[in-house]
Amino acid sequence: MAVLAHACAEPRAQGSSPAANNSAGPCKQRVIVTFASVAENSDVAALAASTGAELNVLSRPLPTTYVLDLAATVDCGVALTRLRNAAGVRAAEPDVRRRLNQG
Repeated sequence: MAVLAHACAEPRAQGSSPAANNSAGPCKQRVIVTFASVAENSDVAALAASTGAELNVLSRPLPTTYVLDLAATVDCGVALTRLRNAAGVRAAEPDVRRRLNQG
């Protein structure tokens, strides 16, 4: 599986987003994966192979953390569970835009 590295992620438009796709069926979602120790692109490729998902690197904000585009033939919940349960992964969560609480 190809792992594409980019210096930084492009800003996303507000509104409908792949990160919100949790419906049954094929999954396309942006996720943040944190490894238990420092990880390289080869570790992301191994994670993709072990979980049966396509993971494209968008950015690496920390030595243990990657922002990835996830594509899988299964539902997003199943794909995230596979990522979370993979050896060496500390956390895997959808990348959701956060908004300032103004209330």
